[in-house]
Amino acid sequence: MAFTFNTAAAQGRFEVKPHVEVDMQRDSNFNHSESNEKTVHTYSVKPGIDLAYGSDKSEVSFDYFFQVFRYDDQDENTPGQVDADEYDYVAHNARFKAYTQFSPRLRLGLENTFWKTRDQANSDVNTNSVERYKYALNRLTPALLYEFGNKFGLGLKYTNLYTDYSDDDPGEGEDSTEHRGTMTWFYNLNTRTAFDLDLQYWNRDYDRNTSDYDSTQVMVNVTHHLIIFSSRPGWDITIGNLSETFRPEISTRWYGSSAASGPCPKVPWSCRLVPT
Repeated sequence: MAFTFNTAAAQGRFEVKPHVEVDMQRDSNFNHSESNEKTVHTYSVKPGIDLAYGSDKSEVSFDYFFQVFRYDDQDENTPGQVDADEYDYVAHNARFKAYTQFSPRLRLGLENTFWKTRDQANSDVNTNSVERYKYALNRLTPALLYEFGNKFGLGLKYTNLYTDYSDDDPGEGEDSTEHRGTMTWFYNLNTRTAFDLDLQYWNRDYDRNTSDYDSTQVMVNVTHHLIIFSSRPGWDITIGNLSETFRPEISTRWYGSSAASGPCPKVPWSCRLVPT
């Protein structure tokens, strides 16, 4: 559902989009246990609203939703297990975005995202943790994009990520701060083929026992668009150093593709394949 208002005097457009999602999930091993599996149903309702204002050179948007999670045990607890409804909670997500075309070649942007959740994947995309401690994250990202010509450009951005756990008891999460710098060089070979080189360096500082670390990541991507199909092969190299402990280099090749059709193409499906 969307309400759109055009204001000729301000030469801009204001949009309001309320939305709601309802979801049910069945998890046959809620605690990811090798021996004490338990089936749990998860019910969630996620209402929200998106606000946006745009003009010829600038755009500002604010999106917010909250999501109510309710858990329902389908099996009896074994010794040591707790009722799933002990983990019932309400998550919050708010995102502010703004950008402006400062000059014909320079574009400036600012984004801030706030989460309040129990989902550990939001704090670490590579985690396999089943812990459900409450925590909040705030990610602030100023950025700029400069085009040297029709084919070549440079993007720079800085990201500050702060993680704050509600409970500071030992073993119940650890606060941390991450500083990340990103530089992206891109080159448009022609109207259908583009190349970009992405360099990232970041430092993560933990408040207590977890080792602080520095990491560097290099990504090379080539995107080629056909009439109804686009391909995006790439190479991703990450080098990390956890305190005094050496962590070997991680190198990943990946291939992504998407299909589109119609006079104003929209992408109905996409995929990303990562060899292990």
